[in-house]
Amino acid sequence: MDVWILLKRWISVDRKRRMPYYRRLLKSVRYNLLNDQQKDEIKKDLLRFKINIIDDQSAIWSMNSEPRIQRDILLAIGGWEKGGPTNIVEVFDVNSNKWQRVKTFEDDRRVAYHECIVINDKLYIIGGFEGSQYFNTVRCYDSKTKQWCELAPMHYARCYISACEINGTIIVAGGSDGRLRLRTAEIYDASKNQWTRIRSMIQRRSDAAACAMGGKMYVAGGYTGEIVLQTVEMYIPEMDIWTEIAHMNSPRSGLACAANDDFMLIAGGFDGTSRLNSAEILRIGSAHTVNVEPMPIARSNFAMCRMGKYFYAIGGYNTMVTKTVVRFDGKKWEKICDVTLARSALRVVLLKAWPDPIQLLCDKSIERRDADNSLCNSEFSASQENNISEMIVTSNDSD
Repeated sequence: MDVWILLKRWISVDRKRRMPYYRRLLKSVRYNLLNDQQKDEIKKDLLRFKINIIDDQSAIWSMNSEPRIQRDILLAIGGWEKGGPTNIVEVFDVNSNKWQRVKTFEDDRRVAYHECIVINDKLYIIGGFEGSQYFNTVRCYDSKTKQWCELAPMHYARCYISACEINGTIIVAGGSDGRLRLRTAEIYDASKNQWTRIRSMIQRRSDAAACAMGGKMYVAGGYTGEIVLQTVEMYIPEMDIWTEIAHMNSPRSGLACAANDDFMLIAGGFDGTSRLNSAEILRIGSAHTVNVEPMPIARSNFAMCRMGKYFYAIGGYNTMVTKTVVRFDGKKWEKICDVTLARSALRVVLLKAWPDPIQLLCDKSIERRDADNSLCNSEFSASQENNISEMIVTSNDSD
């Protein structure tokens, strides 16, 4: 319907000169995908343009009935399934409301508790854990070459890492190197393939959540090795400083967050006693969070990403790994199609205006995951996964 509204406005600017193009342009409208009310509205508009809809039915009914190929795509990457870390990648097809595997996008390396960032036409997988090794590595998928490559490593190995993109750079903070919970932070310049240390956070924290809002990085919650945090820190890149900006209504580790232009949504996690379904928002310029409708189920170690007006919460852990997906429109949550693979500690990114989206949505190599992949690292159980992410560490952590 949006296409018709734009077309109508365009014709109205100079009806005499632009009317001859209407028949050709009408084919851009997916007429058969409209509801009856929308169809009636178009017919009334055509009459106002003095188009005889009886004599010109061919112009209307020749409109394309196929849904448009979406250019913005959600991609779920890696995580911890029942048997251990995975390299499975799934794409969400909005038109068919289903998730499907994309094998051509999968790296050889299995990873969980990592971060994923998209800059232009490249996807970066940063840090993480594969069951025994904590990574400081950066893997990059180039949409032009359709290949993975390894880039300059971070200064620190980081599992349970927090990261976001600001002005074409990647900022990472906190995490764990397998021995210590970190408060260090660093920034990546893709043009130089170089990491640079920046000022450390006020609190050491792993299992936190981060997003960018208004050109600043926000890091919420997390775990110090002793306590679950309730604070939100903000990093100002121009000044290279961190400031404690707000307190959440609940302490949270293994939480998730995402932002739009006005606020960041914070949800789920583990408060040291139980998993949470509560959610709260922090608006730009505010020092206080406000509770909003809770998620339908409690979960920790899940992924969150915004696409359009919706915030999507995917996967996670609640007594076992889950495949459920819900989305939030700013007022209420609704359940949508599950991912095909139950997993926690995954990451979900938005591929915005991604080149050749048909390759992802119509990947001929899509299959159900191989039997051997479901058995990989079978020495790790779901309960061990839970212990790894939420165990209480009594060591004396430092940077």
